[in-house]
Amino acid sequence: MKTLTLTLILALPLSRTVGQVNDFVDGASSVATARIPTAVALAGPRVVPMMVELPDTRPALDRAQVGAADKRLDIGYVEAFDSARFAGWPIQQRAGGGWVSRVEFHSKDAEGLRLKIVGLRELAGVKLRVYDPAGTTVLGPFTTAHTAEDGSWWSPTIFGETIGLELFVPEDIEPPSALPGIAAVAFLNCKCSFLAGTTLNCHNDVTCFSGWKNRDARAGARITFISGGSCTACSGALLNRDPGDFSPLFMTANHCINTQAEADTAELFWQYETSVCDGATTAPNPNTLPRNLGTLLVKRRSSADWTLLGLYDPPDSNAGPHWYLGWDSRSWSRNEAGIVVHHPLGSFKRISFGTTHGTQTACSFSASTRRETYTSGTTEPGSSGAPQMDSSRRVRGALSCGDLGCEINDYYARFDVAYDNLRYYLGDSYIASPVYVDDGVSGDAGNNGSTEQGSFGAPFNTVHEATYAVRSGDTIRIEPGNYDEQFRIWRPMTLKRRGSSGTVRIGD
Repeated sequence: MKTLTLTLILALPLSRTVGQVNDFVDGASSVATARIPTAVALAGPRVVPMMVELPDTRPALDRAQVGAADKRLDIGYVEAFDSARFAGWPIQQRAGGGWVSRVEFHSKDAEGLRLKIVGLRELAGVKLRVYDPAGTTVLGPFTTAHTAEDGSWWSPTIFGETIGLELFVPEDIEPPSALPGIAAVAFLNCKCSFLAGTTLNCHNDVTCFSGWKNRDARAGARITFISGGSCTACSGALLNRDPGDFSPLFMTANHCINTQAEADTAELFWQYETSVCDGATTAPNPNTLPRNLGTLLVKRRSSADWTLLGLYDPPDSNAGPHWYLGWDSRSWSRNEAGIVVHHPLGSFKRISFGTTHGTQTACSFSASTRRETYTSGTTEPGSSGAPQMDSSRRVRGALSCGDLGCEINDYYARFDVAYDNLRYYLGDSYIASPVYVDDGVSGDAGNNGSTEQGSFGAPFNTVHEATYAVRSGDTIRIEPGNYDEQFRIWRPMTLKRRGSSGTVRIGD
């Protein structure tokens, strides 16, 4: 990546997402127009791919073996890639100019596959596309992917037994001697993505509630990630903030994602919904869903089981606007209406309704939760991190733990407790202006604290974090130094050196 040197003001007057704001108590609920992705095609559609056979995918655990208290869902496992199976990329010259290589990886009985790729960041100008050999999807091209600290990058998921990769080298670039390598494979073995019927008869299809589906439910997404040797699914939603400037902030549970290594692998799937009420067979092929790949862990509060993520790009969509949920940071009473939008067992979007009770310690990963008893619907593993909303549709909690099946009690991590840490990204009176950055400070360990606030006295220690906190059009003041970071800015803001001398370098 190129190094950016700041000795003067760098202004970035990028296009702003427009939207409509409805005034709620704290965070305002907002709807934003979406960026519509253009159709993507393979660079070498007539190139015959090389086939690589992977081990057969192991059967999934029986659903009864999933822990009753944990609303995460294991959907697969990770294995190191056997390099002996892959002799190298077969480069062919393309008739229209440039060079192309296509490889397809197959695992019998796989519900889906992801590949951990290394060496992509060093290949300037080379374009990688990820595709479904069945012809449903081509994703990319990926040229400047956000890689992890070790330089690795997890590809998007392709659902099915085979995932395809295509490398394209433009004609003005010589084919590099070293092409990307495959370090690991994620094997998805949960059939949850392809459920033909409703998961349980106690679930409510969100499509049957048009006032939710076409509004606040648009904030929700299914989120999958790699944690250790497992592939895991949870739920979450976009959060608005005050001011409502569409900083791409996404909430989920801390017991889902609590490290940057996990956040690096996050994949968000939008609009996984049926097209008609109770029409389970009309749920879309997950390969065709709009998605976001990779996130930054900006803040969390582990004792309250909350995590706040920043998306690397605007929420992607091909079917209309996204919604950013409002929130209320005040304490909440019992006997209130509670509504949750979620993806049980990783399947299409559902909605549940209930009544709140008192606070108690019920989940091993949250010091204080609020119980909700459902009057209609329920949740399941895969629903963890889903937003709990009040009757004004403001977020009050995130699903932490609860019962399985059609049981009616769940426990929600409290937003009013987590807000002490999250407010420096969400609350107008707490968002610094300008936002300060200094790589010489230690910051909050694991971003699990409240001492890193973006103020002069408590600056962020990375510029990337600050880009999610700064108000749209405002300024980030950066202490001179070398910031080994890579990121994309797409909201208007100004990056400015702090002080009258010194150099700010951002990049490798």
